Amino acid sequence: MILNAQASYPHHLTYVVKLNRNSCPREGRIAGRLEHVDSGRTLPFNSAEELIAGLIADVATVEAASPEGGS
Repeated sequence: MILNAQASYPHHLTYVVKLNRNSCPREGRIAGRLEHVDSGRTLPFNSAEELIAGLIADVATVEAASPEGGS
């Protein structure tokens, strides 16, 4: 058995999504904050589009700063 030295879910790419109590995904209302676990940085969002855009932008920043060079 060969073990892969790289984690499938690396800690530097771990996020938590917290939904605001007024969110109602069934009705298309989603708002809250995205938290980057490694740094504690938070990104507020008021729609699914803002959530995805914030996640994409933050991952690009994290990968650029990562010693693994984005892998």
